[in-house]
Amino acid sequence: MQPSGYPAFPVFDVETAALSICPWPRPGGNEVLLKPFFASVAGNLYLLRGGGFDVLSAAPPPPDSTSREAAAWSWSKIPSLPPFDDSNRISSFALHRDGRTLVVSQDRSTFSFDIESQEWAEHGNWVMPFSGQAYFDGELDAWVGLCCHKGGEGYLCSADVASVAADCRRLPAWKLGKDKLFDKDSRRHLGATLVYMSDARYCLIESLARDNEEDLRRLHDDGYYPHHRVISVTTFGLKFNNQGELTATVRKVHSYEMTDAHLLPERSWKPVTFWM
Repeated sequence: MQPSGYPAFPVFDVETAALSICPWPRPGGNEVLLKPFFASVAGNLYLLRGGGFDVLSAAPPPPDSTSREAAAWSWSKIPSLPPFDDSNRISSFALHRDGRTLVVSQDRSTFSFDIESQEWAEHGNWVMPFSGQAYFDGELDAWVGLCCHKGGEGYLCSADVASVAADCRRLPAWKLGKDKLFDKDSRRHLGATLVYMSDARYCLIESLARDNEEDLRRLHDDGYYPHHRVISVTTFGLKFNNQGELTATVRKVHSYEMTDAHLLPERSWKPVTFWM
C-alpha cells in the first residue's frame, strides 16, 4: 500500500474469500505523503507513518459462526510512540526469536518494540547488517537477510540473535553468505526482495528490465522506464557448511515476463512480496 490520498484500502480475507474496505488510521494531513512502514507481529499488522503508531487487527468470529463475510478490521492507536519520527529512514527490521519483539534499525541506531509491554527500547548506535526485512531462522538459530554493506550487495548475510531482546546492546556477530544471488550493478537489475518460507527455505524475487529496455531505467527522471519486466523467482535452502559459511542449497529458478499496467513510473521498482 503506497502513500496516497485515498481514505481507505481493500482487505482480502484468504480464509473466507471476502473483500472488505479498511480506512487509514487518522486520515488527513501530510501523513498521506509519507512512506508507510508495515510489520506483521503475532497475527497483527503494525503501521508506522510519520509520528503515528497503530495496529490493525480483526475481531475473532463467534465460535458457532459459519458466515463467509469478511471480519471487521479496525485500528488501535499504540500509546507508546517510537523514539524516532521518520519511517522513511528505516533501513532494516526483524522479529526477535521470542516472536513478540520487533527490532528496527533507523539511521544509525537500533530500537525494539515489545507487543506485550507496548513499550519501545533503545539499543545503541549500531544498525543491523541487512537491507529491508530480515527473518529469524530457527533451523540456523540466526537472523537472515539481504546484506546492506558495499561489497556484500547481492549476497545474504546472517547475524547472531541474543537470547533476550534486552541484551541486544551492540552489533551482533554476523557473516556474509557464500553465494551471490543477484548482480545489483547489472543494467537490468531493478530491485530484489527476500521472503522466508519456513524450515530454512527461502525465495528471492528479483525485478529485471527486459533486454531491449535495460537502458530506459537511466531515463526514469524524464518519464521513461521499463514497461516490460522479467520477474526472476529463485527458491533455495540455507545451511552452514563445514567451514561455517552460509551456503545456498537446492536452488531452483523460474522467470516470468510481465507488462507494467501503470501509466506513470512507480515510486519503487523493488518487488512487494509476502508468504502465506
